[in-house]
Amino acid sequence: MIAAEIETFKGFMEIEQRSPHTIRQYIDILSWFEKFLIESNIEFCQLTENDIVKFQLWLKKKKATKEFVKLYKRKPSEQEVLQFSRETTLHGKSVYKYLSAIRKFLEVNEQQLNWTKIPTPKFDDNFNPDVLTTDEITKIVDTATKYCTFQHSTVTEENCLKCKKYRQPKSEKAALQRKYPNVCFYFEGLKFNAMFRIAYEAALRTDELCNLKIKHLDLNKKEVFIEKPLKHSQPQAIPLSKSLVRILEQYLAKRKGATEGEEFLFPTKMGKKYHPNNFATHIFRPIARFAGFDIRYYTLRHSRATNLLKQGLEIGWVRRITRHKNINNVLKYIHLSSDDIREEMEKRKIL
Repeated sequence: MIAAEIETFKGFMEIEQRSPHTIRQYIDILSWFEKFLIESNIEFCQLTENDIVKFQLWLKKKKATKEFVKLYKRKPSEQEVLQFSRETTLHGKSVYKYLSAIRKFLEVNEQQLNWTKIPTPKFDDNFNPDVLTTDEITKIVDTATKYCTFQHSTVTEENCLKCKKYRQPKSEKAALQRKYPNVCFYFEGLKFNAMFRIAYEAALRTDELCNLKIKHLDLNKKEVFIEKPLKHSQPQAIPLSKSLVRILEQYLAKRKGATEGEEFLFPTKMGKKYHPNNFATHIFRPIARFAGFDIRYYTLRHSRATNLLKQGLEIGWVRRITRHKNINNVLKYIHLSSDDIREEMEKRKIL
């Protein structure tokens, strides 16, 4: 029904250089939207704001049906679905993702709706307002330095030699070609140390971190160049601390094949690029949890923005570090507690 429009949208996303994972997410959402249009007998060219509201109710009905089948092992009647949907709640963030995808899809295909008439779900994202101090960030980094992703525990290189995943080189030639340390295949302490530090100091998004290449790093100027920032912001160079530069020098000295500028700065053991979601979910979060912090990767960006402001950097400069196009977006990253406000007011002798 809207197959041609979906293909047009897919081509637009590819031109924007969106990741394949993001494109798949959008296409999956649009496939649900297409099912709704077919079941409701709605023509795409005659779409109204009220139809978008009906789509939200349709999603809720689908979820209620799925939960009913899961609970009672049979298909529900219309009356049972109606009753069950009253007790079913859709996660606001999920519905918001659906509506955002549909809105962009309609804009690409020049279909205009008045979105002020469409109620959007409100959600409270309490999971990520946590802000870590520099000492807490250091604790996570120190844990990463001694962390084995196979054993999911803190280890030393001596312990790693006993790990059943440790691979003894078959020959001297194989040992010279080895791209990982002379320990367990899963032990990458120095690399994770450098990755976490640069992710925090440069306030990198996961995509930006995984896409870093050796050519983007200039240790003489003590800066990293973000060539393709997300959210349509301009390419920028971010200054790095002296301590991080020393860590990066140690990492590059041990990293084999580090002279080729097109190579990824932080490749996997197989020399490929980390998948952003996999890195955040299966590497960063387990390490952070082992250090005692149940946080998401994005907490690093929020913490960096908040700590810079608390350390006296003006918000305009903070925007430069976080690479936001609009300065108002930086305010979402600033999480000041009442104690922070009181301390600053007392320092200025306002209280």
